[in-house]
Amino acid sequence: MKLSDIDVNLLVILDAIISERSVTAAGRRIGLSQPATSAALRRLRALFGDPLLERVGPEWRLTAFARDLAEPLQESIAALDVTVNRRFSFDPATSDRRFGVAAADDVSCVLLRPLLQQLEHTAPNVRVLIVGPDAETRSRLMKRQLDLSIVPDGYRSRGLLTERLYSDAWVVAAWSDNPKLGRRLTREQFLELGHVTVATRPYAFTIIDRALGPLAQKLRVQVVAESFTALALLLRGSERIALMPGRLACALREAASLRIMAPPIPLNELVFAMAWPALYARDSGHAWLRRKISDAAAQLGNLEVVEDGP
Repeated sequence: MKLSDIDVNLLVILDAIISERSVTAAGRRIGLSQPATSAALRRLRALFGDPLLERVGPEWRLTAFARDLAEPLQESIAALDVTVNRRFSFDPATSDRRFGVAAADDVSCVLLRPLLQQLEHTAPNVRVLIVGPDAETRSRLMKRQLDLSIVPDGYRSRGLLTERLYSDAWVVAAWSDNPKLGRRLTREQFLELGHVTVATRPYAFTIIDRALGPLAQKLRVQVVAESFTALALLLRGSERIALMPGRLACALREAASLRIMAPPIPLNELVFAMAWPALYARDSGHAWLRRKISDAAAQLGNLEVVEDGP
């Protein structure tokens, strides 16, 4: 097979089919009808001599050959896109580009909020879609459905470039009028009081599991929320406590009537990192966004948590 035998449009369709694992979804993604996408798949099968997509029971699955094609195909299309659009420089003042960012609510509040305030004036037409990170985040990054993720450093995935942004510390948060708490939170109280925690979909583990390891099994987890903001508000009027990132707890202290205390056990520092596919390395718009996020992280400074008394 010679490169001149291949229609570039077919490769774009193939990339969509591999990403979506569905002819209908692939067509919807690139704006083709289902019959047109099916016809393109037939041409691709003939071209490569492989079914590419096969029916296995009730679902469609990629062949081994198609799976092997996925990553190099994505990289090639991205490189071609950069080459074709090289003469169009990114101008934040006039661009209407949309960026997708996977970030939990603590990152959104602490890091992205001040950045978005700035972009409101310097890049008024740029749109930012923020979604919560989950088990599909890496897949969505590789499919170019998201531009980057900002998550704790330990959540990084293979195949992604990364840059450390800022650090945070775990604190214990409680309702400011919690009657169970004295001047200091003891280890015994930490284990005996009910806990509110956060779990990310598909709920395989909670934040406490990562922070505490085996000790997490000894806690009385009574409430599981999907975000730290919800967690903070759920503490009001309750005797429960919760582990929270310190920067967000400080930001919500007054609004959620929080009391903030140091954990009675040593916990590792939280380090947040930005991750993105290598195929975006030469994208001027993407590089601009990464630079703005890095600058915003540098402006956060060091965390100073002041404990609240009873």
